[in-house]
Amino acid sequence: MLDWIKNYLTNRQQYVSLQDVSSSHLHITCGVSQGSVLKPLLFVICVNDIGNVLPSKTVNYLHMIPIFLYLTGLIYC
Repeated sequence: MLDWIKNYLTNRQQYVSLQDVSSSHLHITCGVSQGSVLKPLLFVICVNDIGNVLPSKTVNYLHMIPIFLYLTGLIYC
């Protein structure tokens, strides 16, 4: 299962297309595809025990979790 999720999140590319013009492909190094059904599940997995790690006052700022994870080195973008 972990290999499947890893494969889903790695080696992804994106590009922008408008009318007849397309940008070059860009390698994506972090994040989950927009509209992905896995996005909510992966978020819950990442923050499931966040209350045990952070002081209780900090839990009020859950929107800051991605920044916290990046700054602490738990994720790399």
